[in-house]
Amino acid sequence: MVFIKTGGTKMKSTTIDLAGQNVHYYEWGKSGKPVLVLLHGLANSADCFRELVSYLKEEYHVFAFDNSGHGRTGAFRI
Repeated sequence: MVFIKTGGTKMKSTTIDLAGQNVHYYEWGKSGKPVLVLLHGLANSADCFRELVSYLKEEYHVFAFDNSGHGRTGAFRI
């Protein structure tokens, strides 16, 4: 887990194991706030939300995941 300071609020960068596959996500905001999950489209990564999150992180607990085969998440094996 890595903490990166972005615009006054720390961004947490984490990789979790999901059914044997590493899945990467970013997290901003505080527990107890409404949860907002951001999912990117094809040929992108969770990094595309960094600017948008600057407007959301004070009111929401934001999660942005790298989809399978994108960003820091490997391709899922079926």
